Amino acid sequence: MPAMQLFGRRWHLATDDFPVPALLSAAFHAAWGCALLVGASGADAALAQELGCAGSAGALAALGSAFLAAALVSVALAREYLRGSIADVAARRWVPGCLYALSALLAAELGLLVVASARLAAGPAECRGPSAAPGAVALVGSTWAVMAAALLGILIAFNVFGGRRRPGLGGVAGEGDVWRRRVLCVGRLLCLRWPLHEGGERGPGPSGGARPATTLVDEIADHCAHMFAGMDFTPSDLSAAIVLLHAEKKAAKGLEGHVEVTVAPAVSGPSGGMERAVPAGKLSAAAHFVRFSVAVYGTPLYLYSNLRCGVCKLCCGESCALGGLARAHGNFGGGPCCNRLMDYRAILDTAGLAEADLVHCNFESRALGILPYFVALDRETSSIVISVRGTMSLQDAVTDLNLAPEVPRDLLLGLLPGGEGARGGVDEEEFFVHGGILASARAIAEDLRGRGIFTDYVDPLVRGPGCVPVEAGGAPPSPGSPRGGTGWSIVVTGHSLGAGVASILGWILRTRGYPCRCWLYSPPGCTVSRRLSEHMEGFCTSVVYNQEWSSFVSVRNVVRLNSELQSVARRAKVPKAYILWRGLFSLLCLCRRGKFHRQAYLMLLTPAEAAEREAEAEVRRGAEVASAASSGSADDLTSTSCDMRSGISSGPGAVDAPSMFMPGEVFHVRRQGSSRMHWSKAEHEAVWSSAAAFEREGLNLSSTTLIDHVPDRIAGTLRVLAQEYRLNEVERTQPPNSGGTVL
Repeated sequence: MPAMQLFGRRWHLATDDFPVPALLSAAFHAAWGCALLVGASGADAALAQELGCAGSAGALAALGSAFLAAALVSVALAREYLRGSIADVAARRWVPGCLYALSALLAAELGLLVVASARLAAGPAECRGPSAAPGAVALVGSTWAVMAAALLGILIAFNVFGGRRRPGLGGVAGEGDVWRRRVLCVGRLLCLRWPLHEGGERGPGPSGGARPATTLVDEIADHCAHMFAGMDFTPSDLSAAIVLLHAEKKAAKGLEGHVEVTVAPAVSGPSGGMERAVPAGKLSAAAHFVRFSVAVYGTPLYLYSNLRCGVCKLCCGESCALGGLARAHGNFGGGPCCNRLMDYRAILDTAGLAEADLVHCNFESRALGILPYFVALDRETSSIVISVRGTMSLQDAVTDLNLAPEVPRDLLLGLLPGGEGARGGVDEEEFFVHGGILASARAIAEDLRGRGIFTDYVDPLVRGPGCVPVEAGGAPPSPGSPRGGTGWSIVVTGHSLGAGVASILGWILRTRGYPCRCWLYSPPGCTVSRRLSEHMEGFCTSVVYNQEWSSFVSVRNVVRLNSELQSVARRAKVPKAYILWRGLFSLLCLCRRGKFHRQAYLMLLTPAEAAEREAEAEVRRGAEVASAASSGSADDLTSTSCDMRSGISSGPGAVDAPSMFMPGEVFHVRRQGSSRMHWSKAEHEAVWSSAAAFEREGLNLSSTTLIDHVPDRIAGTLRVLAQEYRLNEVERTQPPNSGGTVL
């Protein structure tokens, strides 16, 4: 940290990376260098005869000298790698020079190796074959293996966009161009078709007025430049910073021995109570509808959840996917249609549906457009369920990254009770939505209308047979009742991105007069504005599991996390290799995690010490810049003159990031006790929280942050909790001493 500059470009490599490979290289070169010199001197006749097949005595002596020199340089590199902390680049100022020297020695070794390989292949008969000269074959083969490993390391560390110096670590405007090239390059490599906002004006923004037309690539690049401004981390820098930040937060919460307890935001629930328990009815409903949000993922998640016999169930189960479903849905043939049949079977088995109750499935996914979803009839609850899939493709990721908020003016009509319009007492600027989520919700609503789902299923079931469709001018159902006149209603559900889209889709349906309820699992934390989130509390319930990342994500929280990571990286006072080694050891030996977290916290400087060291570094960098200017060379190899502070620029490329939240009321399913226990055996509790609490908490990184986002975890936990709550209710309602003996 920062990234190192070699050969006129930046690399994904810092001056304190790879001390272990340097030591391995030193051991290899030292061993073969000594063997080559001994063979060249003739001290060992047998060794000299074997190695003589690879070259003359002079060539062996030259190669041995190059090997020993490379060993010495590798030792010096390893020593330099272990000096100083992550941000103390000046302590490792000799690393670039050592790498230049090692590169020259490897180039010389490569030339001599080519000559030795040619001599070994075209030498006399006694040198041909692996058994004729095993020493020479081992030398040439192992050296080629080392060269291949070095080439692989160069490819991994190569920075495609490292041709230019970054204009400044704190400048959002300067980094926007770099991110734009990155986004375009990834899109071209993966053959993505970028949707463009062509000409005219786009939808209104939260600050009023229409935003100027711009491409989606520009929007994504500007947001990435804003969120990751100043982050000049290599992968190893990021790993060490995450370890230190996690340890600091554990120590700050005072969890002396119980280091793996998940801490939920301690805030008031939707009605002001402190950590009120979720009622059994809510839990039962959440546990019931979560299976639909899991089922929409189809075959991939089904196989993940059924590792032992998932394939057999899909292909050879009770109604074979290639048999019964082919008869029900027509002749799908082979190839991709065969995969669709397996998705159908996975949806039916996961959701517990009959084939006749699966009304419609869409598997198409477009960026800023329609997402995969299905429509099913849930006869148990008299509900028409619309389930939307979360992110599983690059097109979905493009929708995720379209973070620009938009104000849906057409949905604001009649938003407040009493029929107040969008301009009759409602401030439009306080009601905005994630742009990509809004576009996908509109696309799904239009697809449902175009395929006749409302005409064929929704209107007859919700309003009764023989009704005039709403599209044809019929009267909409009464929005005041949670169900239609027939007792049926609409439930929209989803997980992750699908949860955000489901909330807006439910809002759209409610504006059309349909009775609708939304169950959202791990929704994005940047879905809607605060006012809109509060408005949705009447029909949306968001469920967050443990410390999964999606519900904590927003532009502000990512910027905050970026600042925290840079702060702990600058305050580290031990070498990065020590931090990563201790972190790996604690990960493999779970019983030592508490001790490691306390030790890792002591690896950080206090804020006063960090400020003092930063001032000294500023003075040192100023002296180096003055020296470079006087010598006529302003370029340094390690970018020590780069500004390491985490300030976020507000220049022309900066992005306005309003506060955004999860939709509706929120309850948090959190784990009790240590995360060392398997999630299915751990105890959980469900308590009310609020969307604002998760926005204030910020994005936390822990060992379970990613895996907690998998939807089958929250599904299994909700089922267990609902069952436990039902048993508790039965025990409370059962008379005392019933069926027992009175003592």
